[in-house]
Amino acid sequence: MFVVWEKAATYDPKFKPSTWIFGIAFNKARQAVRDAKRDEEESLDEIDEDSSWLGKLDANIGQLEMDEWLDYALAKLSPEHRAVIELTYYEGLHYSEIATIMGCPENTVKTRMYHARKNLALLLNPADKFPQTTH
Repeated sequence: MFVVWEKAATYDPKFKPSTWIFGIAFNKARQAVRDAKRDEEESLDEIDEDSSWLGKLDANIGQLEMDEWLDYALAKLSPEHRAVIELTYYEGLHYSEIATIMGCPENTVKTRMYHARKNLALLLNPADKFPQTTH
């Protein structure tokens, strides 16, 4: 909220305040992700081998695999394509709001969405991940 206060003079009243604030948050989050990638690398050796954690893992293994598969696919997208997917499906924003946040025309958002969906379809194709064997 401090950044919103600092940038109050840059607010354009033709846009909804929530869209403007979300744009600030989006840019801050993107920077935090960049910083975290540089600073953080966890190894499997550091994971606590608590038996209650393992029980929960066993119960949710299918969901974890699906989440990892989707995270893998999203990570393979360009930052612009991933942002459009996340802002549309996770945040429920309209293309016009996404265009404002990303600082591009609405048609560019639509084009990025088209290509992002196409790339996700290729990345998430189960036939590519699990090739059939012939006997």
